[in-house]
Amino acid sequence: MQVIPLTSNIDKCYPCEAYVMIGSKKGKAMTGQIMTQIRIKI
Repeated sequence: MQVIPLTSNIDKCYPCEAYVMIGSKKGKAMTGQIMTQIRIKI
């Protein structure tokens, strides 16, 4: 599973980031900080 961190700090948008709507607020997806999480079913 890929996890992309979101932030409400939209002062500057770098090429690897994208503006998004988080509910009714403007935010930013920081795709340069993608994390991979492993899901384990027991």
